[in-house]
Amino acid sequence: MTVEKSVEQGNKATRPENKLLKDRWADIFRGTSRLYRILLLVIFLVSVALNFGMVLINRESNDNHTKVIILTMQEGALPVKDDCSECFSPKFYHWVAAKAMQVVGISPLNHNFHVNFGAELLNFAAGSLMLLFVALFITRLPEPNETLKLISFGMLALNPKLIGINSQATNDTFGIVLSTLALYFAWRYFKQPKKLSFILLLVFLSLGMASKTNIVVTGIAIALAFLVRAWTARVNKGRAWSAAGIFISGILILNILNPFTQYITNYQR
Repeated sequence: MTVEKSVEQGNKATRPENKLLKDRWADIFRGTSRLYRILLLVIFLVSVALNFGMVLINRESNDNHTKVIILTMQEGALPVKDDCSECFSPKFYHWVAAKAMQVVGISPLNHNFHVNFGAELLNFAAGSLMLLFVALFITRLPEPNETLKLISFGMLALNPKLIGINSQATNDTFGIVLSTLALYFAWRYFKQPKKLSFILLLVFLSLGMASKTNIVVTGIAIALAFLVRAWTARVNKGRAWSAAGIFISGILILNILNPFTQYITNYQR
């Protein structure tokens, strides 16, 4: 009887949590038509299928980032810029890929298939999660025109270049995904300033810069947005300038000191 009661109590405890998750999911799609939900799912699934198909047949990439992953797996440490042609790149993506493949037992010796395929699968998963995130974000926007929302999502999800990038073993996908999350939390912070949004903005932007150098452009754009917001603020002007200063100094420090960017190491060499 004691065991049965404990099981029953455990089931009752999980019911409110399950109900909360269902309610949150329902809130996202509340007010949307059944046709919208079906077409949104179809666009998402078609994009995922095309991306996965490319992963199955593609073993090429714009740059040889597989070499960086292999060196990381073999040496147990991040390679430096002189070790290979792409070793100058920030290495958060390569480190995550190397650790993921070591966890599943992939050997760095078979780089023509296993390492390359594993790195592509990682990008496929990251890209698919980003599409799901964007689909939910677009759905929640206060825009009544569902056709416009579907077209917007379709232009992203079915973009041939994005599908192609997400099927390659390069650091581009991580840069895109992390900068997208950084832009989202910047939008959240500007809409309603909260510490959590600010912290997550710094985290995702820092990781984005630690994946691909070009994400510095995203950082500059967000920094300009902070400055414009502070310059045009009519209330809490001092707080707005403080936020801008903390963001700019914080992202500079994080970018320079981040071991995945290797700016200090490369400068010393």
